[in-house]
Amino acid sequence: MRIYVTCLFVAACGLNAEASTVNIVATQVGDDVQFVGTGSIDTTGLVDFDFIGITTNRSSAVRTGPTVFSSGGFGVAGSAIAPMRRYGGTSTGPIEFDFFTSLSDRNFNLSRFTAETGDPFVVGGNGFLRLPSDYVSGDPLNFTWLRENRTLAQLELNVGTIAEFSGNTITLTQIPAASIPEPSTLALIGLGTVGSGLIARRRRD
Repeated sequence: MRIYVTCLFVAACGLNAEASTVNIVATQVGDDVQFVGTGSIDTTGLVDFDFIGITTNRSSAVRTGPTVFSSGGFGVAGSAIAPMRRYGGTSTGPIEFDFFTSLSDRNFNLSRFTAETGDPFVVGGNGFLRLPSDYVSGDPLNFTWLRENRTLAQLELNVGTIAEFSGNTITLTQIPAASIPEPSTLALIGLGTVGSGLIARRRRD
């Protein structure tokens, strides 16, 4: 009986300790790269610093760029005025990341794919996390970003885990567009099909 109770206790602790994850998937869509993020953040180990209003709809940079968030921060604040809450690691300081890297070693800006949809989500390289003003720990997050007129190869994304902090993990994966055969390849396929048809016809004759 004592062993059984102990097992239940360990299982319960394991469930509570399960990390929250935000998965960001980058896909080539035509001439653009689209980033779609889903998941949740556990804010119980973070400190809610303040309620802030971000007054820009382009607020993402990789490495130190011309926009708000420096040192490799990434994310998009949202529409013209996106109320957000800023989270740190302590009452006086930033989050201490267990691991952190930028979306890419290249500097580029992101914009929201649809200005009126999606959650604002920003991870600052300076150690602060920005989430929707009404976000409740563990609630689902959904957002879409776009980098126009770029390919996945040009962005050179850092695929894999890009941030770990306070039981949370942020991952980045990429899905390349399906390759379209070049005209010369299509011609060879056509010739092969015709040749196979002729051989089959001769065999029947």
